[in-house]
Amino acid sequence: MKARLVLLVLALSISFISYSQTKPKTTTTTKREIDRLADKYKGKDPITIYLTNSELIGSVNVEYNQDNKPLGITIAVNSQNKEELAEFTMNMIQQKQSQGYVSTEGWLHTLDGISNLLANEKNEPLKFKKGNMYFIVYMYRTIWNYSNIMLSETILNPNSTPSFQDIKNKYPITYYVTIETMDYSRKGGSKATKLDF
Repeated sequence: MKARLVLLVLALSISFISYSQTKPKTTTTTKREIDRLADKYKGKDPITIYLTNSELIGSVNVEYNQDNKPLGITIAVNSQNKEELAEFTMNMIQQKQSQGYVSTEGWLHTLDGISNLLANEKNEPLKFKKGNMYFIVYMYRTIWNYSNIMLSETILNPNSTPSFQDIKNKYPITYYVTIETMDYSRKGGSKATKLDF
């Protein structure tokens, strides 16, 4: 009886070992972040971006390298509401930081800080890095010389001098933000060579 039990256990063990060795192995390949984003946004221009109390319309551009592989994705938005663009920008920065991106400037970004940067005519881009991946934020606003516009309006309409507020209403300030995610390892494509100098 013991011999039969030992033979049964031995037979089951051999069957299990041979089954586990012949079982097809599944391999999972993870897509690069830039490929995933390119697939997500391919042919989707414009896009609607939902915020806490509003929405923005974004223009999407997917850039390809010489090998026709995704190199970078940009989303450009604009608004006359500085606070909603600051919220959008801060949301994107926080999302990228949660994905492992680190500021190359080494300073903490806040909603008030982003809002103050948007008030500038033009800023240095904010850069974040994760390996060969970069996330870059460009911010600027329209620049109107209201004094010159007022003078021109007065010359064109001498009987009707517009107020400064009328001019500001006619030519409002627009704020612009462009975010870009780029994979620098694909910058030159397969034809890129290292310079020996």
